[in-house]
Amino acid sequence: MEVNRLMQQVTGQVVQNRDLGHGLWHLIVEAPEIAAAARPGQFAMLRVGPRLEPLLRRPISFYRIVKYNGWVEFIYKLVGKGTEILTGKVPGDSIDLVGPLGQGWTLLPETKRIGVLGRGIGIAPQISLAEAARKRGIEVHAFFSAREPELIVGLELLEELGCKMYLHSDRGAYSGKVQVVTEYLEELLAREKLDQLYTCGSRRLGRFLLDCWLERGIKGQISLEERMACGLGACVGCVTEIVTDQATGKREYQRVCKEGPVFWVEEVGMLYDYC
Repeated sequence: MEVNRLMQQVTGQVVQNRDLGHGLWHLIVEAPEIAAAARPGQFAMLRVGPRLEPLLRRPISFYRIVKYNGWVEFIYKLVGKGTEILTGKVPGDSIDLVGPLGQGWTLLPETKRIGVLGRGIGIAPQISLAEAARKRGIEVHAFFSAREPELIVGLELLEELGCKMYLHSDRGAYSGKVQVVTEYLEELLAREKLDQLYTCGSRRLGRFLLDCWLERGIKGQISLEERMACGLGACVGCVTEIVTDQATGKREYQRVCKEGPVFWVEEVGMLYDYC
């Protein structure tokens, strides 16, 4: 197995673990070794309990990477026993992390303007990407949606960064103007050009990025969501089929935790053929 030389197992200290409502939590961990090496789009494996129950760590993508504080931040959703245990962490508690893991987002050297698309919890991994892009002077357009307005995270930060935001919710403050958030992007692309597009998780948004690549030639990246046991590539439990040669259509299975979770849209396009 290929070794990630930047990966470390560390004991971090909880700085904050805040209930955002609607089942979302914001966890901040002081882990300077991981923060120094981490890139947007990567993730860490968190041991949520003090013992081996539950046995498996939980994979959570970085929401923010604050290198000058040595912090890594996560947004997670309360969905089961592991995350329920994690909600009990309080400031000062220790937490065992392995990271950074996986392949992160790519901002091409020539890129000047990007669009980030996300729905619900799939928004969180793209906030650190937006931060990195703005530090490079790249214009960021954020197209985010959720069932409720409160489930759209990172809005204050995006506003501070000067990102342009296009928001949709099924109910509440951002509802009614469009049926789906991609309508905003279609309107923008009819007038202007974006160099790269990014999304996480949603199959419908993945299909939209595939169409943008096929019809408009816009380079896109998708962060895949998959159940993971080890996060290191050893158990081969999170494989997905990838196109490795565009000319011949050759395919092979790759590990979402190791070769991913971020892939170019042309590599994983067949996953969205029937969306």
